[in-house]
Parts: sequence; structure tokens; C-alpha cells
Amino acid sequence: MRKSAISLSFILMSTLIMLVPFISINFSNVKAQEYGAYDDDDDMYSTYPTELYKYECRTGPFEGFFVSSVEFCKFNKFDHKESKDSSSDNRTGTQGPPGPPGPTGLQGPQGPQGPGGGQPGPQGPPGVPGPQGERGLTGATGMTGPAGADSTVPGPQGPPGIVNAEVCPAGTDFENLYAVTGTTAESCNFCEVIVDDPPIQGFTFPFGIAYDEKHDTMYVANAGDGSVHVINTTTNALIDTDGNAGNGITPITVGNQPLGIAYDGEKDRMYVVNNVDGTVSVIDTNSFALIDTDGNAGNGITPITVGITAQDIAVDEGVGSNKIYVTISGDDLVSVIDTNNFAVTPIDLPDTSNSFSVAYDSEHDTMYVTDSIGDNVFVINTSTNAIIDTITQADGIGEDPFGIAYDPDLKRMYVVNNVDGTVSVINTSDNTVIDIDGNAGNGITPITVGSQPIFIAYDPINHEMYVTNQGDDSVSVIDTTINQVIDTITVGDFPTGIAYDIIHERMYVTNQVDGTVSVINLCL
Repeated sequence: MRKSAISLSFILMSTLIMLVPFISINFSNVKAQEYGAYDDDDDMYSTYPTELYKYECRTGPFEGFFVSSVEFCKFNKFDHKESKDSSSDNRTGTQGPPGPPGPTGLQGPQGPQGPGGGQPGPQGPPGVPGPQGERGLTGATGMTGPAGADSTVPGPQGPPGIVNAEVCPAGTDFENLYAVTGTTAESCNFCEVIVDDPPIQGFTFPFGIAYDEKHDTMYVANAGDGSVHVINTTTNALIDTDGNAGNGITPITVGNQPLGIAYDGEKDRMYVVNNVDGTVSVIDTNSFALIDTDGNAGNGITPITVGITAQDIAVDEGVGSNKIYVTISGDDLVSVIDTNNFAVTPIDLPDTSNSFSVAYDSEHDTMYVTDSIGDNVFVINTSTNAIIDTITQADGIGEDPFGIAYDPDLKRMYVVNNVDGTVSVINTSDNTVIDIDGNAGNGITPITVGSQPIFIAYDPINHEMYVTNQGDDSVSVIDTTINQVIDTITVGDFPTGIAYDIIHERMYVTNQVDGTVSVINLCL
């Protein structure tokens, strides 16, 4: 075994000895002087960079052999290895990427502030503004926002408008009209007034007229043919009172020359004064039938005898009175009818009197009777049927007093003076005549109306009196709150009777000559 080991060692040594000169020749002798060597941890290293490769060599023992003068080299691919010797002349390889920056040094103290500059110069003048550019396009309209909630608090009411007129014109279409008088506005208190055109046809010298509120009908006395027509005030058409369609519109036959007419609402009757006959016909307003007042069926339908030249009629509206008063123009008396048994009681008037019209004062339970010849007004106590007062022309009554009507709101009686063309106003509390203009120096001044006034009717809704004027075919409207004429309305030929329809707010006027009835629509 020793012999084998020795032989092997010899062979290896011989081989190494033979290699040493080869290695020394290629590297140590050729490159050692060109590139320096350096000591790294007691080992010697040399680097030999070439164009494509780099080699790393070292000197020292090699596997147990101590050969200090021989360099052993091996191939090693690397970029660069700096020499520790700063004086080395070796070339460097490709530069590597820069290292991270070092820490920033501490900032030195700030130096003192330098001296300030001079004062700023003055501001230059503003430049000339340039021309205004063109207006841009209008943007699209935005969406409409939601409607706001309705206010629950009404706004304040504005003042009434003023019509620029010196006087209130007749036949105005305004419900409230104001006239300029100097610097103040004065209310004319007008309501809209419209006359139906054409009027209602089919009458024969119509005279008196009365309203049945319960059945909403108007009764018209035809003086020319002794009949009474009935108007449906809802349609303003004539009613066929006998129900026989074959004979046309049939009126109710009464006495000769019917004039005055009055409605008794308690007993549903219409009382018609027949002037020539001196009688009063009684109509049942539920059936349009005449009532037999004497109860004797053998002698036909008998009216109530009151006196020759009976003229006008009025109902005593007192509770439980059951009386009707009829003026008898030719006999100087007033006949009183008991509506329970149709008995008649006369009230004598002074001689030379001519009782024409009559009206009831509900406040004082009295009847006022006009005397067209003596120019007086008699006051009758309906409880005793006695004359308790006489208002004369000296007291302020005008000439030839005809129609008369009562204003229950102001407690006044309005008397139509036919010849004077005026209306006298009586204060029924003391039976004095009111001076309309308030000037005591010129006596008692009445209200001036149209030509030849004859009858009068009251509108309690608007506090107005309507007067028919036969001489000029008109109706004068009096505001009873100021006792002034506020309107004049043109109607048919020779207007006479007039009655108020409280349900439809209308006045109905009989026109004798043209045989019609005009309908005046008032405030609705």
C-alpha cells in the first residue's frame, strides 16, 4: 500500500511540475507588470480584464504545494473591481448606476435682510376699455318649477273703480257705478236694469197687476175684455187657465172693466175690482176658478158688491185681520170686505173727495187712501175703520194724487202726484211730508219723476220705488235711501200698473195702449 501511494504522489507531482512553467508563462510573465496586485485578507489577487472576459488570479499554495511565485488564474465574469491602491493605473470597467444620495447637510443660519428698495412709482392711468364683445346666445329656458301652495289668507280688497262721468247715465249696465263730482266719488247705487224685448203679448188694455208669490205667477186685469190673464213668471208665458188646449190660451172671465187687483196670501185668493159693475171678483189661485161669494149655487158665480166706480184694492196684512179695502171713486167712500164671509162695511169720506188708490202701513196697522180731487191723503185705523188723520196739499201733498206704496224699511209712504209729475214722501211715524231738498225757504219739495205718473211699486231688496209714467212711456227709479231718481227706463205705450216679483227680482209693467207687459230685470 505504501508503494502505491508513493507512486501516485510521484506521478501527480511530476504532472504539476510540468504544468507550472506553462501557467507562469501565460499569465505571470505577460500580465503581471501591466496590472497591479493587491492583498485581500492575506491572499494575493490580480485582475486582468480583456475585451470579452475578465480573469481573477491569485498566488500562493495550491492543494498542498507551496509555490509562491506562481499565479493560479480562473475565469470570472464581473463588471469591475476597484483597486485599493489609489495610484493604480488600471482601467475601469463600465460605470455602474449612481448610488443613493447622501444625507442632506444642516442649513446654515440666514443672513441679515438687505436694504429695501425705493418707493413704488405712481400708478399709471387706466387703459382705454376695449370694444364690447357680441352678446352670447340665450341659454335654453329652464323647466317650470312646481306651483306654490295657494294662500289661505285673501289679499286686501281694492277700492271701487271710478267712472269718469259727471252724472250717472240712465240704463247703466254696471251693478255699482260711481260718478265723479268734484274731488269726491258719489255712489249712484245702480243695479243692472234690462227690459225684456219684445215684451209679453196677448193682453187687452191691461191695467192692474198683482203677484202670487206662492205659485210664482202674475195676474193681469184686462180692462178691455173683462178678463184676467195669468203669467208663469218662470217662463214669462201665458197660462191656459181652463186646461183645454183646443181653444188656445184662455184667461179667467171676471166683471166689466177690471182695474185694481190684490193678492190674499193667507187664503190663496186673488181679488179683482170691476169698475163698471161696482163689484169684486174672487179667484181661487190654486185652481183659477171663481168663488161664489153669496153661496147660492142657483144664481151662478156671484161677485162681491162694493159700489159704483170701484177703483183700487189693498189687503190688510195684519195678523187675523181678514179684511180688504176697496176705493170707490164715485161714491166718496171706502168699502171694507170681511174675507171670512164677504160682508161689506163702508167708510164714508168727506164730500167732494175721490178715493183712487190705497196702501197698507204694516208698522202702524193703518190704511192710506189717496183723494185725487181734494189732493189729500186719508189715514184709516184698521182696528176701528175710523179716519185718524188727513194729510193735505198744504202739508206738502202734490196735485191729483193717484198711486201710493209703502216702504216698510224706512217707514214711509210714497204718493204719486199725477198732474205735478212728482212723488211726495210721508213719514208715517208722524204723518209729516218730508222736504226732499232740505231747503225750508222753498217749502216742501217732492221728488220729480216723469210725465203723468200713475202707479208705484216697491223693491225691498234694493230699497227702490218704481213709478210708471204714462206721459212719456217710462218708469222712474227712486233710491229711497236718498229720495232721488237714479234711473229712467223706457217701457211700452202708456204704462199703468206695476208689480214686483220678489223671487226673480223683476218688475212687471202693464202697457195699456199696445196691450203688452214689460218685464224689467233688476239686480240678480
